[in-house]
Amino acid sequence: MVAPLAAALIGGAGLMSSLLTNRAARHAAQRQMDFQREMSGTAYQRAMADMEAAGLNPMLVSSLGGASTPGGASYAPQGIDSAVSSALAATRLEAEIDNLHAQTSTIKSQTALNRALEVKALEDAKLASNSAKVAQINERRLRAELPRLETKADYDSSFFGRIGSTVERISETIGNTISNALGIKSIFSKK
Repeated sequence: MVAPLAAALIGGAGLMSSLLTNRAARHAAQRQMDFQREMSGTAYQRAMADMEAAGLNPMLVSSLGGASTPGGASYAPQGIDSAVSSALAATRLEAEIDNLHAQTSTIKSQTALNRALEVKALEDAKLASNSAKVAQINERRLRAELPRLETKADYDSSFFGRIGSTVERISETIGNTISNALGIKSIFSKK
């Protein structure tokens, strides 16, 4: 995974930049404080020199105060938080990218599943339609055959139907016997 390495590089670069910036700012602030110390330490001497140069009594310095001293400088380290923030932002960005890839994959899978379900639903609908058509055809055939079957059932239960059934069985038995006899004859005549 690239995120830890990228975060470390970004954070390290930010930290190095912050350290260099802070070092330069600290040196500049130290020079300014040294200058202010010197100005503060020589305020009365400079004021007396200024009074003499202006032709005034230098003793007035004690009642007026010394020469002005420029404002103070300060040093506040900066940038370390931004280096850490940059590293965290890089890690967060990598996680967001991974999350987007996962979401894209999930959406693609869901889309494929939806398509498969649509195809299955269409096939199921066709199957149900065909089954209904077959059921209708079978029902029509049974309805068409029902009167013939009812007539045959009525005939078979009548006196003549019972006689016909008996004759039919006897005919079938005689036919089978003749068929068997001819089969036996053909076996012996081949020899």
